Amino acid sequence: MLDVAPSMAVPGIRFEAEIPLEQLEISELNPRSSRDETKIEEIAGLMRDYGFDPAYALKVYPKDGGYRVFAGGNRLLAARRAGLETVPAHVFEGRERSELWKLAYQDNIQAGKHCEVSPVDVWQDY
Repeated sequence: MLDVAPSMAVPGIRFEAEIPLEQLEISELNPRSSRDETKIEEIAGLMRDYGFDPAYALKVYPKDGGYRVFAGGNRLLAARRAGLETVPAHVFEGRERSELWKLAYQDNIQAGKHCEVSPVDVWQDY
């Protein structure tokens, strides 16, 4: 587990840097009813090239000796396609289902708000 400064610690949430993929399943609380296979393959390609960026860690809760992914299902599927063995995740413990669903919904809405960065912008900053 990565060290987190006490000021950054949030009660009921812990960061795990390496959760084995076989311990993860997509939760029924995950709001996506369909998945864009092209987008998943695109993410998998990035993961093959650069690894799993911990800034986009999955959000999970413990269940039946493993974890259920309530936010980050596409990233989980992409990690499997990329051949990764482990992924980083924020583990939410002691939360009500209704709160987890709200967090999943919020994550889904925020993911849709991300804008692609133009290569021109990257080179200007370089």
